[in-house]
Amino acid sequence: MSGEQLSSQSGVSGASVLAVKYQDGIMMCYDTLASNGSSPRLTGVDRVIKVGSNTLVAASGEISDFQYLTDSLRDLENEDWLCDDGTERGPSEWAQYISRICYQKRGELDPLCNNFVLGGINKKRTEEPHYLATLDPHGTLFEEDVVATGDLYAGA
Repeated sequence: MSGEQLSSQSGVSGASVLAVKYQDGIMMCYDTLASNGSSPRLTGVDRVIKVGSNTLVAASGEISDFQYLTDSLRDLENEDWLCDDGTERGPSEWAQYISRICYQKRGELDPLCNNFVLGGINKKRTEEPHYLATLDPHGTLFEEDVVATGDLYAGA
């Protein structure tokens, strides 16, 4: 390869995320081990970020692709802050935005090699305030009560 890094050539990746929606909120669990193939590489890797004031995004898969997504989400957060218009994105809006990023990267033939879990409190929906969804590398979005990625998903 001539100086280009393709995300389809796996580097350091994380394994599993599990999230459950229950009456009083959402519980999200994930491992903190990052591996290079089957060899453990790093411990204590945090694969969950907070976006907005009420949304968490977790990822399994390629760590560098998750860092790319994190940068994109932080840029959008900064734009929202600069607007200072009193509005705030809820979990469903963040999920749609991540879905569009995944779809765009797939169209560029450089997909994000991650599965994402997104959960939060949607203040705009009073009848169903807890939001939980999963996204695949294609940008497909599923809202569910229980979601899993990585080895946990494969075993379900």
